[in-house]
Amino acid sequence: MGKYGYGFGDSTANGGGGSALVSISKSNIREVILANKLIPGTFYLISGVDAHLYRGISIILQATSNNTLALGGEGKFFNPKYDQSIAGYGIWNNLSTWDTALTSGTFQPNETVTGDNGATAQLFSNLDANEFIDLDTGDWTAASTITGNSSGATANVSSVSLKTYAIGDKAIWGGMVWTNTTGNVGSSTDVLSLDDTNWTVIDYNTTDYNIVWDEIQYDYSNDLIVYRKDKANNVVSTSKGNEQYNNDNYSGYPTIALFQWGNDYNYFGNVGVGNNIVDGSYVESVNFCGSIFIFNSFTQNSSYLTNSTDFSSGFNNNTLSNSSINTNTLSNSSFNNNTLSSSGFNSNTLSGSNFSYNTLSNGSSFGNNTLSDSSFGNNTLSNGSSFGNNTLSDSSFGNNTLSSSSGFSYNTLSNGS
Repeated sequence: MGKYGYGFGDSTANGGGGSALVSISKSNIREVILANKLIPGTFYLISGVDAHLYRGISIILQATSNNTLALGGEGKFFNPKYDQSIAGYGIWNNLSTWDTALTSGTFQPNETVTGDNGATAQLFSNLDANEFIDLDTGDWTAASTITGNSSGATANVSSVSLKTYAIGDKAIWGGMVWTNTTGNVGSSTDVLSLDDTNWTVIDYNTTDYNIVWDEIQYDYSNDLIVYRKDKANNVVSTSKGNEQYNNDNYSGYPTIALFQWGNDYNYFGNVGVGNNIVDGSYVESVNFCGSIFIFNSFTQNSSYLTNSTDFSSGFNNNTLSNSSINTNTLSNSSFNNNTLSSSGFNSNTLSGSNFSYNTLSNGSSFGNNTLSDSSFGNNTLSNGSSFGNNTLSDSSFGNNTLSSSSGFSYNTLSNGS
């Protein structure tokens, strides 16, 4: 039920205040507009809008004249039922866990490793993370040692817990619910889809999804939803130009579809997603499975990537003002040529990655991060900005410029850093 007092329906109905709610398709309302036959003041329930977004949605807009519609209205959306009582909220992942102890050498980030029984896997981040991706070439529960295929490093394995899915199990990915058809973990084909060999998407229903009516703005001439705001005060706004920029530089997916809707921030459990403002930016948080994603502000083509199984990500050439990039895992990734003003890059894990040629000003911070085989170099810190409480292993801090009360303090450097 929207703020206009209307529920979703398939026929003309009477609305509050004497106004009519007229159901009509996108193609038919175009004909009505061209014929100057809209009824001013009437609310129209328009189906099949913006087919590129969630395969088309239904929206309510009010006619402002006989051939124009209001920019703002409400849209009907289906949000997955995230389970905040479990880690990861029910979002699909392919990460198994093990307990290991290094015996020789140094493993490379995300390196492929082989067990003493011939099983193969890919490290997730580094060995210390104790997570890996099973490459389905052997039984990891029977392995006692691993060897890095590139580094030659070795480690003992004392226990293994394999990620499994059974036929009929459900998982969330890309803002949709999926059901397992084979009993295999499978893989993600992109940020919105799982592979169709092992998974089948579940169409919108009331069992697996919550129906919500969110505030929207609709660019009629481009058939594009350019604004969505939910009850948790998450806002994503875009434009035809921004969508074209994102298509050229990131992906061909709508910005609104890449945000995680429906996992509302729970103040009592301190989990969920809330109070984010994404304005003309590319924020790929749809598969966010961390504990808290709140009070972030991203403006004008800044990026926030949270797909933890996506290696080689880039956070480059962004401007962040009063914003933050927190608690992410960057593996073989880059955060370069960004400008941070009164902003923070904190509590992230960097493996085989670099944070370089960035400008931090007005009290911005790079703090409480863990760097492994990574670098913090050629950055400029000014006006009280800081590099503090970080842990660097096999990593480097060099060629940075600190001025105007900026600081480098309370960091831990080891293993040749």
